[in-house]
Amino acid sequence: MALGLKDAFTTFLYGERVKGALLLATALLEQVQQPEMGEGGRKLYRLFLERVRQEAQFAYEVTGHPKFKEVSARLKEVIWELHLGRMEEASCRLGEAISLVTTALAQPGARLQEEGLL
Repeated sequence: MALGLKDAFTTFLYGERVKGALLLATALLEQVQQPEMGEGGRKLYRLFLERVRQEAQFAYEVTGHPKFKEVSARLKEVIWELHLGRMEEASCRLGEAISLVTTALAQPGARLQEEGLL
């Protein structure tokens, strides 16, 4: 089934927002592992991740695209792994979330390119 232009635009818009936040989260994960960040820095990072998770959930509610719901679930796992102090696992889950968003953006991106909008 062909993706309508409005749906493509909406999905692409929300997907890019989530992807950008996930890329930032990945970069910040390296910093939060530094001892000088302390518990306050790690707590702030977890709050940021929760906000990104909420953004992914909102993207799902607006677009209905199931990958955004999966991203939200992965971010819950990231937050849990951080709570347990398992940074490598958290990093892997972040990578999975980025992959899910990238997959979600493929069809809308192609549709927008067909229309000359990208």
